[in-house]
Amino acid sequence: MVLVAAVATALMVSVVLAEANAPPTKPEMKPPVKIEGTVSVVKDANEIKEVKVTTKDKGVFNVVLNEKGKALGRTLGGKEAVVHGTVSEKNGEKWINVHAFNPPRPEMPKSPEKPKSEPK
Repeated sequence: MVLVAAVATALMVSVVLAEANAPPTKPEMKPPVKIEGTVSVVKDANEIKEVKVTTKDKGVFNVVLNEKGKALGRTLGGKEAVVHGTVSEKNGEKWINVHAFNPPRPEMPKSPEKPKSEPK
């Protein structure tokens, strides 16, 4: 009986040590995405409480309020923006962790076509 208890204890210790020495698993890394939309900001006494980006085709994204998320709200609140970041979903809502942002590039006007010269 003592032998069975000793073997069981040794087996449990070896399992615990094997788990402790196993390499850590990496969280699933999602590729960055680019979204374009209107930035809306909710403030309370000049403090940013909420930032969202509303797109035409992908819906509404809540912005994670870290340094870059707050900078997006301060800089482009009420304006159009191109936002790069990683997207996650929580409680059925989309969240974007902002990596970079900028105003959309203005559309370049099409240059007028040059008249074709006739051969001489």
